[in-house]
Order: sequence, then C-alpha cells, then structure tokens
Amino acid sequence: AVAGTAMVRGVRRARDPEARALAWGVLAAFVALHVNGLVEYNFGHTPIIITFAILTGWAAAVAD
Repeated sequence: AVAGTAMVRGVRRARDPEARALAWGVLAAFVALHVNGLVEYNFGHTPIIITFAILTGWAAAVAD
C-alpha cells in the first residue's frame, strides 16, 4: 500500500514530461503485476520480487 501511494503521488507531483511518463509506466507495471497475481501465484518467485523492488525504487526516485 505504501509503494502504491508513493507511485500515485509521483504521478501527481511530476512536472517534467519525462518524469511523468516514467511515473505512469511504473504505476502501470505495478498494477499489472498485481492483476497478474490474481490469476497466477507468482509472488514467491525471485524475478517477481526483484521487479517489485525495482518498481518501488523507481517510485521513490520519481517522488523526489
């Protein structure tokens, strides 16, 4: 929930078009991974966990 909130804030606060595009892409990927998790259990797999970690890091970078 905290990562999702940071991503939404990043979309709202981004002023630069490139930062806004990155923020939207990060949010879309985050939502897509969660929707995929509704039909397939893959949250215990290492590549998915690494992807979530990268997306959370990008969200923190865009929020600043």
